[in-house]
Amino acid sequence: MLRVGLIGTGVALRTHLPGFRRTGQAEVVGLVGSSLERATHFARQHNILQVYSDYQELCEADDIDLIVVASPNSFHHQQVKYALQQGKHVLAEKPLAMNLQEIEELVELAANSDRLALIDHQLRFSPYMQTIKEHIQEGKLGRLYFIRFHFQGGSSDPQRAFDWHFDESMGGGVRLAMASHLTDLLWFWLESRKVYNVHGRMDSLVPQRKDATGQQKEVTTSGFFTAHISLEDNLEVQMSDTMAFGESQFTIALYGTRGELYFDAQCGLEGAFVGGESMQPIAVDMQNLEQARPDASIFRQSFDLFARQIVRSLQSGDHKHIPDAAHFQDAVPTQRVLDAIRHSTLSGEVIQLSEGYRPGASS
Repeated sequence: MLRVGLIGTGVALRTHLPGFRRTGQAEVVGLVGSSLERATHFARQHNILQVYSDYQELCEADDIDLIVVASPNSFHHQQVKYALQQGKHVLAEKPLAMNLQEIEELVELAANSDRLALIDHQLRFSPYMQTIKEHIQEGKLGRLYFIRFHFQGGSSDPQRAFDWHFDESMGGGVRLAMASHLTDLLWFWLESRKVYNVHGRMDSLVPQRKDATGQQKEVTTSGFFTAHISLEDNLEVQMSDTMAFGESQFTIALYGTRGELYFDAQCGLEGAFVGGESMQPIAVDMQNLEQARPDASIFRQSFDLFARQIVRSLQSGDHKHIPDAAHFQDAVPTQRVLDAIRHSTLSGEVIQLSEGYRPGASS
């Protein structure tokens, strides 16, 4: 039985805890929260036996094999680093760290360790995302020239209380929350990761929010972002995410010279190809989803499938590689894009990341 310790009482309890329990081969045995009182409350609620006073104590525990780091983003670097130094396997929530220097330190530490070191980019395990990858790599779309991502979720309600999600120093905001996922899907689907330039914009939407004491606090993170990314082979990518009043939406459109695909998290995957009819449903192998939570979001269902792969890998003794998973080195190109979106917003300029950009047409 794999023994798991959780750092965090948000997504760790909503996604990671039920995902590992659903495998039937992992047990969550320890929890750390922002306070001992908070962790104790949630441990009782979720039947977790042991509460630890801080992440160091959790990482030093002899009866824990895997540490899940799902704390506010600004804490990821120090907690992941300490867990690896204590000889633990690590699953880190995205983003892996707050900047490229921190990420490169963790990449080197993981490379010199025999422990499993993964990032929770669980969408790679979605049958829909894997089917899209197959269509791209088998050439069914021809030359891919445009991808459009859009996500909306959270709440634009100005009455929502201020917390770490609205504090830039803590790593909040939709840029880090969602652009990391969307950018990682590009690396998952595409063999090339050469990005020429990035043009981004962000908006806090609600400039101030009241904290738990009723004090007005400045919102320093993005409630909306949009980015245009130019990659080699004349591939243009547009991505956006916004906090919204309505229901969550997640859509992806991919356009190639021989076909196109359209994904909607509510409706599934459709496609149209040269010589065929208009948009038709695309067959997706849904057998694996029988192992996931029914009626859960694509993120939680995908994590259920990812958790099974993590458990299987550790039980087999293969601690260095899980097919399709995001490893620490995958965070490097992602962070470059995330940084470029921010720098473009602040400067109003297109951020050049590589030389050699050539537009596909002049008019």
